[in-house]
Amino acid sequence: MGIIANKIHQLNKWRMHKVSNRNFVIFLAFVVGIVGGIAASLLKGLTHSIASFLQDDIDWHYKYSIYLIFPLIGILLSVLYIRKILKGKKFEHGITPIIYAISRKSSRIEPHNIYSQIITAAFTVGFGGSSGLEAPIAHSGAAIGSNMGRLFGLSYKEVTMLLACGASAGISGAFNSL
Repeated sequence: MGIIANKIHQLNKWRMHKVSNRNFVIFLAFVVGIVGGIAASLLKGLTHSIASFLQDDIDWHYKYSIYLIFPLIGILLSVLYIRKILKGKKFEHGITPIIYAISRKSSRIEPHNIYSQIITAAFTVGFGGSSGLEAPIAHSGAAIGSNMGRLFGLSYKEVTMLLACGASAGISGAFNSL
């Protein structure tokens, strides 16, 4: 076991003896909500930074004539990321895979979805693509909740609740709601 895995194992043993499961799940729901909100803020900031760079920071004569090409560049960067960085890991998008994960995969969402959804959505939307940020951040938040629950060995119902907390935190962060 690695050092981090060993520390998490020790923390999990300590919490099983000292903290009730209900209180621990409430604490994890709070943490998942905070991390999901931070992920939404990161996605929005990254997207706006890319769009600002392409629209405002570059000052050259042909900038407006290549606006038609920018969405293609964003999609190309996303595809290259999926093919070269993820290499064979299943990349799912939208809300349907979240529902499928709850019903058929014991609320298990792959850990790479935490950051992969953010990166590909920022490339696509930042370069002017017509997709939205809501589904990727919901998927990313759901992956945060799913993996946090599995990390501490929680039951299916508890992991599903954390998955829902993460998805709702991401969506509320995307819409600036409280």
